[in-house]
Amino acid sequence: MVRPHLSTIVTLSLLSTACTTDAAIGSDQPRLAFACGDIVVEGKLKNLGAGKTERIEGDVLGHGWFSAEIRIRRHLAGPMVGPRLQVRYFGHTWMREDRDFVFVVALSGDGKGYIINRAALASTHPRLKDECS
Repeated sequence: MVRPHLSTIVTLSLLSTACTTDAAIGSDQPRLAFACGDIVVEGKLKNLGAGKTERIEGDVLGHGWFSAEIRIRRHLAGPMVGPRLQVRYFGHTWMREDRDFVFVVALSGDGKGYIINRAALASTHPRLKDECS
Protein backbone atom coordinates (compact mmCIF):
# COMPACT_ATOMS: atom_id res chain seq x y z
CA MET A 1 0.00 0.00 0.00
CA VAL A 2 1.36 3.41 -1.00
CA ARG A 3 0.77 6.26 1.42
CA PRO A 4 0.90 9.85 0.20
CA HIS A 5 3.68 11.83 1.78
CA LEU A 6 2.50 14.60 4.13
CA SER A 7 4.37 17.33 2.22
CA THR A 8 2.58 16.27 -0.98
CA ILE A 9 -0.81 16.60 0.70
CA VAL A 10 0.06 20.01 2.16
CA THR A 11 1.39 21.24 -1.21
CA LEU A 12 -1.73 20.09 -3.05
CA SER A 13 -4.03 21.72 -0.52
CA LEU A 14 -2.10 25.02 -0.74
CA LEU A 15 -2.21 24.94 -4.53
CA SER A 16 -5.93 24.32 -4.61
CA THR A 17 -6.48 27.22 -2.20
CA ALA A 18 -4.24 29.54 -4.23
CA CYS A 19 -6.17 28.73 -7.41
CA THR A 20 -9.45 30.09 -6.08
CA THR A 21 -10.68 32.71 -8.53
CA ASP A 22 -11.81 36.19 -7.62
CA ALA A 23 -15.25 35.32 -8.96
CA ALA A 24 -15.54 32.54 -6.39
CA ILE A 25 -14.55 34.80 -3.49
CA GLY A 26 -17.59 36.70 -2.35
CA SER A 27 -19.50 36.01 -5.56
CA ASP A 28 -22.63 35.21 -3.56
CA GLN A 29 -22.35 38.36 -1.44
CA PRO A 30 -24.27 41.53 -2.18
CA ARG A 31 -22.07 44.26 -3.57
CA LEU A 32 -21.44 47.41 -1.54
CA ALA A 33 -23.39 50.35 -2.90
CA PHE A 34 -21.89 53.82 -2.82
CA ALA A 35 -23.02 57.25 -3.98
CA CYS A 36 -21.01 59.11 -6.61
CA GLY A 37 -19.61 61.59 -4.06
CA ASP A 38 -18.72 58.92 -1.47
CA ILE A 39 -15.19 57.95 -0.53
CA VAL A 40 -14.52 54.20 -0.45
CA VAL A 41 -11.35 53.07 1.31
CA GLU A 42 -9.83 50.05 3.00
CA GLY A 43 -8.10 50.48 6.35
CA LYS A 44 -8.23 50.29 10.11
CA LEU A 45 -10.28 52.41 12.46
CA LYS A 46 -8.92 54.20 15.54
CA ASN A 47 -11.73 55.16 17.93
CA LEU A 48 -11.34 58.64 19.41
CA GLY A 49 -14.42 59.35 21.51
CA ALA A 50 -18.09 58.76 22.16
CA GLY A 51 -20.96 61.17 22.39
CA LYS A 52 -23.99 61.00 24.64
CA THR A 53 -26.13 57.87 24.23
CA GLU A 54 -29.47 58.57 22.58
CA ARG A 55 -32.44 56.74 24.05
CA ILE A 56 -34.76 55.21 21.49
CA GLU A 57 -38.05 53.66 22.63
CA GLY A 58 -37.76 49.87 22.83
CA ASP A 59 -33.97 49.89 22.33
CA VAL A 60 -32.37 48.47 25.49
CA LEU A 61 -28.78 49.00 24.29
CA GLY A 62 -29.03 52.62 23.20
CA HIS A 63 -27.24 54.30 20.30
CA GLY A 64 -24.71 57.07 20.10
CA TRP A 65 -22.30 58.95 17.87
CA PHE A 66 -18.65 57.91 17.91
CA SER A 67 -15.71 59.83 16.51
CA ALA A 68 -12.82 57.98 14.90
CA GLU A 69 -9.97 58.16 12.45
CA ILE A 70 -9.61 55.81 9.49
CA ARG A 71 -6.01 54.92 8.75
CA ILE A 72 -6.25 54.32 5.04
CA ARG A 73 -4.39 51.44 3.49
CA ARG A 74 -5.97 51.58 0.04
CA HIS A 75 -8.23 54.01 -1.84
CA LEU A 76 -10.96 52.20 -3.82
CA ALA A 77 -13.34 54.86 -5.18
CA GLY A 78 -14.38 58.49 -4.92
CA PRO A 79 -12.42 61.66 -4.20
CA MET A 80 -8.83 61.19 -3.07
CA VAL A 81 -8.02 61.88 0.58
CA GLY A 82 -4.87 61.71 2.67
CA PRO A 83 -3.65 58.68 4.65
CA ARG A 84 -5.97 59.49 7.59
CA LEU A 85 -9.60 60.58 7.60
CA GLN A 86 -11.55 61.92 10.60
CA VAL A 87 -15.05 60.38 10.67
CA ARG A 88 -18.13 59.83 12.83
CA TYR A 89 -20.42 56.82 12.98
CA PHE A 90 -23.68 55.95 14.76
CA GLY A 91 -23.92 52.64 16.59
CA HIS A 92 -24.47 50.60 19.74
CA THR A 93 -20.78 50.44 20.64
CA TRP A 94 -17.24 50.99 19.36
CA MET A 95 -16.20 49.47 16.06
CA ARG A 96 -13.28 47.04 16.21
CA GLU A 97 -9.81 48.52 15.84
CA ASP A 98 -7.96 45.27 15.21
CA ARG A 99 -9.45 44.39 11.82
CA ASP A 100 -9.29 45.92 8.36
CA PHE A 101 -12.58 47.17 6.93
CA VAL A 102 -13.82 48.53 3.63
CA PHE A 103 -15.53 51.82 4.53
CA VAL A 104 -18.06 53.80 2.51
CA VAL A 105 -17.77 57.36 3.81
CA ALA A 106 -19.94 60.36 2.89
CA LEU A 107 -19.75 64.06 3.60
CA SER A 108 -22.09 64.88 6.50
CA GLY A 109 -25.30 66.82 5.88
CA ASP A 110 -23.80 70.04 7.26
CA GLY A 111 -20.70 69.59 5.08
CA LYS A 112 -18.37 69.85 8.09
CA GLY A 113 -17.17 66.26 8.36
CA TYR A 114 -17.47 62.70 7.19
CA ILE A 115 -19.81 59.91 8.29
CA ILE A 116 -19.33 56.16 7.81
CA ASN A 117 -22.37 54.93 5.86
CA ARG A 118 -21.28 51.31 5.50
CA ALA A 119 -18.44 49.08 6.61
CA ALA A 120 -17.58 45.48 5.78
CA LEU A 121 -14.74 43.35 7.05
CA ALA A 122 -11.99 43.32 4.43
CA SER A 123 -11.38 39.63 5.16
CA THR A 124 -14.78 38.84 3.62
CA HIS A 125 -13.53 40.30 0.29
CA PRO A 126 -16.43 42.73 -0.17
CA ARG A 127 -16.99 43.87 -3.73
CA LEU A 128 -18.22 47.27 -4.83
CA LYS A 129 -21.08 47.77 -7.22
CA ASP A 130 -19.79 48.44 -10.72
CA GLU A 131 -21.01 52.06 -10.70
CA CYS A 132 -21.87 54.67 -8.14
CA SER A 133 -25.55 55.57 -7.69
